[in-house]
Order: sequence, then structure tokens, then C-alpha cells
Amino acid sequence: MDFPKKPWLDNFAAAGLKFEDITHVFCTHLHIDHTGWNTMLRNGRWVPTFQKRQVHLPQGEYAHW
Repeated sequence: MDFPKKPWLDNFAAAGLKFEDITHVFCTHLHIDHTGWNTMLRNGRWVPTFQKRQVHLPQGEYAHW
């Protein structure tokens, strides 16, 4: 799902980070306002924003959705 990514993702560059630097993503729950930046539309395809990430989330949350 798409979610407005500005200015949130812009802050990575301001902090000197690249998306490739991110290796772990922690999601406490799967509401769109907390997970919408985990994917990006690139060249007509939905792809992970953080290519090298390992996603951590509670099993109960995953099972719920």
C-alpha cells in the first residue's frame, strides 16, 4: 500500500543515511500509518524500501492480519 512518504523518508538523507544502510525494520503493529513506507512504487512495481532489511514484528500481529 502506498502511504505519503514525505517528509519521513527525506529525513534519512538529512541524517546521512541511505536506504541501503537499513538492515532491521521493527514494526510494533501493521497499521498503514506505521508500515506504509516499507514499500515504494518503482518502475510500476511495488518493492521494499529497505532492500537489505530484516523485518521484526510480533507473531500475533502477523497472524491477526
